[in-house]
Amino acid sequence: MQLDFEDSSNTFYAEVILPLPLAGTFTYRISKEMLPLAAIGARVLVPFGKGKIYTGIIFSIHNNAPEGFHVHYIQEVIDKDEILITPSQIKSWQWIAEYYMSPLGEVMNVAMPAGLNFHSLTFVELNPEIYWQDESLNKEEEHLMTIIETHKKISIKELEKEMRSKSSLLKQIRSLYMRDLILLSDEIRQKYKPKTETIIKVAETFKNEEFARTQIDILYKKAQKQYELLLTLMGQPKREATKSFLENEKDFSPSQIKSLEAKNLVVIEKRQVSRIDSKNLKPSDLPKLTDFQQTALTEIENHWKSKEVVLLKAPTSGGKTLIYTHLIKKEIEKGKQVLMLVPEIALTQQLVQRLAEYFADNLYITHSKYDTNARTEVWLKVRSGSPMLVVGPRSAVLLPFQKLGLVIVDEEHESTFKQFDKMPRFNGRDLAIKTAVDASAKVLLGSATPSVESAYMAKQGKWAWVSYNQKFDNVAPVEIEFASLSSSVKQQGKKSFFTDKLDKKIRTTTDAHKQVLLFQNRKGYVPLIECGNCGWTPRCVSCDISLTYYKYSNDLRCHYCGYTQKAVTKCEACGSNDMRIFGYGTERIEEETALRYPYLKVKRFDQDSVRGKDAHEKIINRFEKGEIDILVGTQMIIKGIDFSNVGLSAVVSADQMLNFPDFRAGERTFQMLVQLAGRVGRRDGQGSMLIQTGQPQNPLFNFIQNYDYEGLYKHEIEIRKTLIYPPFVRLIRITIRHKDNATANHAADHFAQMLKTNLGSRVLGPEQPLVSRIKNYYLRNILVKLDPQKDPIAKIKTWMVEKSRQLTDIDLYKATTIVFDVDPQ
Repeated sequence: MQLDFEDSSNTFYAEVILPLPLAGTFTYRISKEMLPLAAIGARVLVPFGKGKIYTGIIFSIHNNAPEGFHVHYIQEVIDKDEILITPSQIKSWQWIAEYYMSPLGEVMNVAMPAGLNFHSLTFVELNPEIYWQDESLNKEEEHLMTIIETHKKISIKELEKEMRSKSSLLKQIRSLYMRDLILLSDEIRQKYKPKTETIIKVAETFKNEEFARTQIDILYKKAQKQYELLLTLMGQPKREATKSFLENEKDFSPSQIKSLEAKNLVVIEKRQVSRIDSKNLKPSDLPKLTDFQQTALTEIENHWKSKEVVLLKAPTSGGKTLIYTHLIKKEIEKGKQVLMLVPEIALTQQLVQRLAEYFADNLYITHSKYDTNARTEVWLKVRSGSPMLVVGPRSAVLLPFQKLGLVIVDEEHESTFKQFDKMPRFNGRDLAIKTAVDASAKVLLGSATPSVESAYMAKQGKWAWVSYNQKFDNVAPVEIEFASLSSSVKQQGKKSFFTDKLDKKIRTTTDAHKQVLLFQNRKGYVPLIECGNCGWTPRCVSCDISLTYYKYSNDLRCHYCGYTQKAVTKCEACGSNDMRIFGYGTERIEEETALRYPYLKVKRFDQDSVRGKDAHEKIINRFEKGEIDILVGTQMIIKGIDFSNVGLSAVVSADQMLNFPDFRAGERTFQMLVQLAGRVGRRDGQGSMLIQTGQPQNPLFNFIQNYDYEGLYKHEIEIRKTLIYPPFVRLIRITIRHKDNATANHAADHFAQMLKTNLGSRVLGPEQPLVSRIKNYYLRNILVKLDPQKDPIAKIKTWMVEKSRQLTDIDLYKATTIVFDVDPQ
């Protein structure tokens, strides 16, 4: 129906998306004054709840009066000149919400940077009708009033930074307000603040030569430093310079600048500058491709004529990045935008540095470690449609690309592309493909060990497949060997992660002035402390999990909720002092390695050792310079690292990965270990990899030893076909959460029965997960398997979401949370 906005008798309403974990949109009335400004995609300020104002996005406009509740007015339309969110973005958000069974507000929350939201600030100012110096005030109140008087008007947030004692600030403000000494007011402001710098420029009056000559003569005779400052400015391009340049590099004082301003000889102004644009860097020429790289590139471009997605399988050190750069350059030269998704941006500094050499000012990086203002500027820059390359993790796929020409997903097999900790639980790789297809852009997925699902899509002809086996400079793949942990334990008479074979290889490698990587995918000192008398173990107070011991801080930690307590020396159950440690974390391996080889420099590389700013880069740089001989780490040492002098990589124990209760355990073990082997001999092909395991006869190790991806694929695809797992079905994991264990059980049983009414045997469970309580919430899982060839999956998803609302409408289950995880990893 066409709406007549000119008809003044009509009352119009807007459906507004709010950044809240609530289903649907929210209806607001549009006043006649705001009607000309209201448009789909515009930001608006609306009341919601008790006295709260939210930034929302207009989803649709209609004239259907709602019934049964009072409708509030939109308070303000923010986007008066240019609509911030495009219709295509809203369409994309809607698809994400429906596909991943998430509230639309949750999608808005992750897709729009927080800097573009508005928030309420409380400001304090003196009451002009009262002379506060006549009042009886204590020292803290006097100090507070002096600060307010100095600023004239200041927010409570800024006051907190200036006050000596923050704890009593609100109490003092309340006291002063009750005595009418201060006034309080609320203002709504955008969180994003453009960066500005102070510019000093020569005044327009200096265009008059006679005036300029006279003033220069006066300064020369009476104010030598001001004279020098003016000459410095006149010698700069555009006869202007930044205040920081004049003060820090030219050693002029603020008072000298102010004196020239008072004489109307210079003008001081604030100018907006970018936080993210580089400063006119000159890009380097791209290196030429080898014959096999050129062949692969040609095949990729030919496939794009008939297929939207190409899967590139190339070995580690095979030069995939160089192929990427040639394709990226072509798109940017066409005026297009390119998105390159990487698993973890913090671990890809070497890749980013290499891309910066080639694309300079056209390269933009985004990730969660950037502050809100910087992320907002990247978002706005992408929205401008300028030709560029954007490199980022999974969240970068939600940027508002206007001229998307190419999407590259590097290491497409990585599970970190899947959002796992908050809604919507999207897969960055899959969403990147959908985004590119909608924009008629090309997609390239790259990996040395593609996911089984991606390989299946290519082998079924839905995607194109390009592969080569040559390494850059024809470096041969390193030899992979095995050592039996069980036989080593018997020979040594005690448990140790150092087999004789590992010990010899470390000594031989370091004697040859090569470096060593020791891999254990478990951080901390030991994963388990147990009483030798009764078997008691310290567990988290909020989660159903044992605590991990950290020796450097002498505490026990939960890896799920962050709970920490001091290490125990006495059993809390029986009082015994016989507390024993079991297993090896990276911290213990680092300590024992350093004790065994005191003449070598040993360093740990895991999440706990790189918490400081740029800590990961510092460790990587030290290792690259040869300042570290042995690097002990989790899977962080596998991702995005290109070291030139590694002669040995060793897996302390592969059994934990292999025995993990997940249908992808074999695939992930293969991917991780082949990627680890690729860290060795990247320049000369010399070196080896050693895998320690208690089950060396496992057939998976044959695939790893021979780099036999095809063998692994055939093995996995047969198992999944038999057991009915992806790619033959689509999975939806449903997690029921409640603070009461019995209620969680009842709710899960009730919901499973509701689903089985229509879906029958497609519904499995409910079951108790391995960790059945996290942050004081008891968990139960239900798994739904759907056949993409036979089942109307979109309709089933809508039906399941509706059923979940019906369940939580029941009084007993009102406090129950139901989380849908579509395509769980």
